[in-house]
Amino acid sequence: MKNKIKFTINGLEFNLAERHVHQSDYRGNPLAQPKLYMSHAASASVIKQYVSMTYPAVTCQVSSSSFAGGNSVDVYLSDERGNTVAPEIKKDVDSFGHLFVYGHFNGMEDMYECRPDRDFVTPEGYMIDASLKYLSVNNKPKHASLPSVYRMITDMMSADSTYSFGQQDAEGAIKWAKSFGATDKLVVKAFEMIQEDKVSK
Repeated sequence: MKNKIKFTINGLEFNLAERHVHQSDYRGNPLAQPKLYMSHAASASVIKQYVSMTYPAVTCQVSSSSFAGGNSVDVYLSDERGNTVAPEIKKDVDSFGHLFVYGHFNGMEDMYECRPDRDFVTPEGYMIDASLKYLSVNNKPKHASLPSVYRMITDMMSADSTYSFGQQDAEGAIKWAKSFGATDKLVVKAFEMIQEDKVSK
């Protein structure tokens, strides 16, 4: 693939943009082996690829950000209709994602501690430079994503609605869903899925 490199972790093949490969250190000195800088963007991409290959029935959404003093990745797992996944799946994704986290926060001493074993080498010879500070894996859909909007609307229209404003008709559910961030496109798609559910019953 143009401008992308391939590498293997735990027997699975991933790809990333070449810009994540560092051939020299911050002083410009050549490295003995190329480093694959696993920033928040790179980590988010690889984690999503991992879920896609390992759990094809799982919907995975990721968001990443950088801030003063660090960076983070948030992962959201569900099925296409917003139901939670098995705890074992969440645990496995969290374990895989933490390959790219370089430490943890020590609340007892109020400091972030780096892991001494955070870097490892792939079979292709890339040194994985774990550069992610925080990772959060959530067993729920990302807010206002399609699985989330589907869950919103079906819950609002249910006789057992958990929303404080109670059961809604289609028009009311659309109004409330949009107030919670749902887009017109996702609302339409959610109702298509609801119709599919009715047909399949």
